[in-house]
Amino acid sequence: IMMKADVMNDFDTIRVAVAYDTPAGRTEEFPFEAGGELRPVYREFPGWKCDLGHARCYDDFPAELRAYVEFIEQQTGVPVRIISVGPDRGQTVVR
Repeated sequence: IMMKADVMNDFDTIRVAVAYDTPAGRTEEFPFEAGGELRPVYREFPGWKCDLGHARCYDDFPAELRAYVEFIEQQTGVPVRIISVGPDRGQTVVR
């Protein structure tokens, strides 16, 4: 389940940390015990810059949101089957 896709409607860019630079080098795992400076490495996605409240199926989503959802699926290995696009019960899209 992906909640609050509508909260990101106005973002120009959505940044997702995909790795971290640490004093010991780059890692794709969050370094819980990294001493010293930790710098996230981001992958940037263009924002969708539109109201999602009318979307009732995945095909109604802008290409930018679909790319973001598919990236999350690819990175986590888990399909996103339900996506919330607003606060009302009817604003939940089931794939």
